[in-house]
Amino acid sequence: MTEAISVQDSAFPRQLVGIFSVFNSGCPVNIAPTSIKLSAPGGVLVRWNDGHEATYSYAYLRERCPCATCRDTPPVVKTTPDPFPIHGKDVIKVTGAAPVGHYAIQFNFNDGHATGIYSYAYLREICPCAGCRRQAD
Repeated sequence: MTEAISVQDSAFPRQLVGIFSVFNSGCPVNIAPTSIKLSAPGGVLVRWNDGHEATYSYAYLRERCPCATCRDTPPVVKTTPDPFPIHGKDVIKVTGAAPVGHYAIQFNFNDGHATGIYSYAYLREICPCAGCRRQAD
């Protein structure tokens, strides 16, 4: 698994960071991630170019997958370990990711799902931190 994706890494060059504008979510304009760490304590850590950072739990990301399949039928996500584990039925985790164009990232999950494209605008819109949740309410 890739430990971190940042604008300095060759796997995630600066031209792929993508600046975006958010019109309805109350977020500042021209925000882009400066780094995305896939295996941070608690989930995926995203650092933004405005200094904000947030950790998105793997389950939180999986439950909010923006792909058409998940929007039609939201996934049931396993969040607690099973005392009698069955192969392929582990607690949800991100196993990899890839940048998509200049505007998004696509996560690979250990349940085999990898079709959701999370735009940077969407990631910022669903930011799970307390400050962003208060603004959204």
